[in-house]
Amino acid sequence: MFINKNDWHEKSLRLKIAAIFCLVIIFSIAGTSLYSYQQYKSHLIKTKTEQLKSIRSAKSRQIEAYFKQIRNQIETLSESIMVIDAANEFKQAYNEIRPSNINGLSNNEYELGLYEYYKNEFSPRVQRNKTDNNSISPYVNISSTAKYLQYQYIFSNPNPTSKKDKLSFAKDQSNYSDVHQRYHDIFRKFLIKFGYYDIFIVDPDSGNILYSVYKEVDYATSLMTGPYKDSNLGRLFREVRASNRKDFVKLIDFEPYLPSYNQPASFIGSPIYDGDTKVGILIFQMPIDEINSIMTSDENWFLEGLGYSGETILVGNDYKMRSQSRFLIEDPQKYYQDIAANGADKNTIDHIKKFKSAILLQEVDTPATEKALNGGLGEDIIKDYRNQEVLIAYLPLNIADVEWVFIAKYDVSELLDELAKLSLNTLMGVLIFLLVFFSFAIFFSRNISFPFETLKRYSATLLKNKSFHPLNLSHHKLANQLGANINAIGHSIHQHLINLEPILKGQLLNASDQTSNQHLSNPLPFNKLDNATVNISNHIGLINQRYNMILTSLIRQTQIQNENKNNDLQRAKFDLNNFQKMNQNIAAAARENKLIATINDKIAQQVSVFIEQQKEIKKELINVNNNVDDLINEHVHRDLMKRYIKDFGTQITTTMRKIRREGIENKADIKSKLEEMDHIFKRM
Repeated sequence: MFINKNDWHEKSLRLKIAAIFCLVIIFSIAGTSLYSYQQYKSHLIKTKTEQLKSIRSAKSRQIEAYFKQIRNQIETLSESIMVIDAANEFKQAYNEIRPSNINGLSNNEYELGLYEYYKNEFSPRVQRNKTDNNSISPYVNISSTAKYLQYQYIFSNPNPTSKKDKLSFAKDQSNYSDVHQRYHDIFRKFLIKFGYYDIFIVDPDSGNILYSVYKEVDYATSLMTGPYKDSNLGRLFREVRASNRKDFVKLIDFEPYLPSYNQPASFIGSPIYDGDTKVGILIFQMPIDEINSIMTSDENWFLEGLGYSGETILVGNDYKMRSQSRFLIEDPQKYYQDIAANGADKNTIDHIKKFKSAILLQEVDTPATEKALNGGLGEDIIKDYRNQEVLIAYLPLNIADVEWVFIAKYDVSELLDELAKLSLNTLMGVLIFLLVFFSFAIFFSRNISFPFETLKRYSATLLKNKSFHPLNLSHHKLANQLGANINAIGHSIHQHLINLEPILKGQLLNASDQTSNQHLSNPLPFNKLDNATVNISNHIGLINQRYNMILTSLIRQTQIQNENKNNDLQRAKFDLNNFQKMNQNIAAAARENKLIATINDKIAQQVSVFIEQQKEIKKELINVNNNVDDLINEHVHRDLMKRYIKDFGTQITTTMRKIRREGIENKADIKSKLEEMDHIFKRM
């Protein structure tokens, strides 16, 4: 069945209203959500930036305070009587050692033993962290005293590598072992308590390392002529040795240090004065673990407010890290993949894997590092050394003798993840809200569309019924009002049709046989519209008949008056002839009206055919309106005719009175009056 587009629009009115409500609220929520998303993103970035600034401020002060503490410790310790005495005693004991006269060992015995240590213990460890094969060469360049002491405290030490500091007395019957036993436990406790990697006492004159807590292969060697003279430890020694200030303290930056198996090492030194005489140099090997502990918050980044991707790092003026990377600690494989994708060469990655450390290996060449090295302090969003977009806060550190910068950063992706979680939660809430709102919109749209749908249903009911039947009213208030109004209008029209029906039936009985036959062949439709059309046309004939009756009555009155006046008989006959002519004109007008009625009958027939073909309802309503307009025009015409007839009667009465009063002598006046009457008839 074909459905008219307009009908479809009307049928979907409820859905349209609900859809419009939903679209409005969806677009409103979408716009508000987008604005809120941008605002919350900005707020989140701003909040995290402030948090990074706070971490930067706290951590940078902490690391600066830590290095300042180390400077104060070494300066204070170098001035202590114990350290001064230890320097003097170790120097004397060291110089007294004659390897050939101690413990009955020949040079060949301890040299061969120490060589085995270098070859089988030290060299393999270094090779894992070094690309060349020169790890055994330092053995060749050390003095016999150094070899002897290394043999006693390293090779003959029953403790494993990295535990050699546990040996306090070598039992070689030397004065050096007595001195070592006297001071070693004190220095070792100090080292353990403050976390240093190693503590050295160095002879300022010869550069010999008189004492070491940890006992690596730099122990007992000379920093002036030995294999490590060009290391950062050797350079530090020369700078402290050259200074004449008693409170002089020097820190040297991290570099790979061969005795520590090529691990990064940094040193700080201060002179030891006995009065005005420089008797030694006290050196600390900086504690990498302690520095990393500060920078990683003991690997509790999350509790520090750095989430799952934030970290704080130290970077030197060579753009290399001075502290450990969080990502290397937590997920090494992903870290290797990230830095490889960002362009790190295979050799660097291999060294990081060997050392399990990014210090002095991971390059952090970013705009933030450059700005901080130039003295700048700020925040930014950049790509970090993993090629990840990060929110970063940086500043230069105030640490004497080194040019380091502090960086606190946080992955933007984690911020967006937080934002995505919030957006998802918001979306779920919005969906629930939309479901509730859609239900409300359906209910509300039903209340809005129900009166229109009811009006449509009422109209259809009225149009399809042949006779008027009152509509069943709805419980809806507005629909009930519409139904009541339609019932009132329908009842009024029905009453008018009932009142007109007897008149219309009388007119139909007086119709001509031809018209009757035509109607028999084409039966009148039962539709109210057909009856109204036929009755309107016949009603015009009824009015014309009434006009003829009135005129006939007037003529009769004139004839009676003329018969009573014998002297005016001839004149009356003349007047009657004129009246008959006028009557003929009126009859002609009546015939014209009858012709109009016939035409209207034909129109009614065409209208009935049009209705039988079931044309659109709206055209029927237009025809009804047109017929109603004709009826109105007919009523106006009837009123006009009444006025003309009244004027005509008045003229006749006036003329007849004048004739009775003046006789027929003034024929010109009577003629003038009759011409006026004729003019009135013509207008009619």
